Amino acid sequence: MGFNENGQLGNWSFESRATPVQVRGLGQIAQVDSHGDHTLALGRDGTVWTWGRNDQRQLGDGTREDRPAAEQVEPFADVIAVFGGGLHSVALGSDGSVWTWGGNERGQLGRESTCSCQLPKRVDGMDAVVTIAAGWSNTLAVRREGSSWGWGGNQCGQVGDGTKDDRPMPTSVPALDYSVGG
Repeated sequence: MGFNENGQLGNWSFESRATPVQVRGLGQIAQVDSHGDHTLALGRDGTVWTWGRNDQRQLGDGTREDRPAAEQVEPFADVIAVFGGGLHSVALGSDGSVWTWGGNERGQLGRESTCSCQLPKRVDGMDAVVTIAAGWSNTLAVRREGSSWGWGGNQCGQVGDGTKDDRPMPTSVPALDYSVGG
């Protein structure tokens, strides 16, 4: 239910609704996350599904067209969690890899460039990750050994590295480091 101008309700329409509607075209779902006007769902089989706003390619389908119906994001088949940022999307692979796509104007995809990415791409150097948070224009990750990392928009210090400089690449956040001896 709610606002549906970009198809974010996933009911094959762009009509807003005041009562709950069922998302069409999905099988068994393990997790759902949404931020901004797009939604991601994780299938119990590890597949990733997206729908809604797509002007920054946050749906991972290679287009900029809003989509009112769930479609599977390729090449995923072994994902354990999904996260919707403001204009970007993030997936956590079962091997601890981090995958990002969509808007990247502040570096929230974790790449050297701030160019947007229409298809999912693995974030270099981010492995053994156990949890992620996706903000409006930043991304945070915690590795298995307890180290914390942030990247993207940092105008209010949200990356956590003690500066207000945007960080397009993963940056260590020592104040949140819970690794042995950290």
